[in-house]
Amino acid sequence: MAEEKGIFSTDKGMYSLYLMAVAGILHIWSLANADLTLLAVNASTGIIANIIFSTRFLGDKFVPKYDLPGLILIGIGSTMIVLLSNKVN
Repeated sequence: MAEEKGIFSTDKGMYSLYLMAVAGILHIWSLANADLTLLAVNASTGIIANIIFSTRFLGDKFVPKYDLPGLILIGIGSTMIVLLSNKVN
C-alpha cells in the first residue's frame, strides 16, 4: 500500500501556502491604511479567489450544495456593504 503525501509536501502546496501567508500579511498591513468598506469587499473577493484556486489547482471538488449558497451569500453581503456604506464625496 502506497503512502499518500500531504499537500504541503509538494512544491505546489508550499507555493500556495507562501502566497496565502503573503496575502494575509498584506491584508493586515492595509487595515491601517484603507477604507473598511473596501477591505470587506476585498476579503470576500479573496474567499471567492480561494475557491477558484483550490478547485482548479489543488484538486478540491466544487460541491454546489454547499459552495453555491456560500458564494451567493458572499455576493449579497458584499453588495449590501457597498450599497449601505455612508459615503460623502
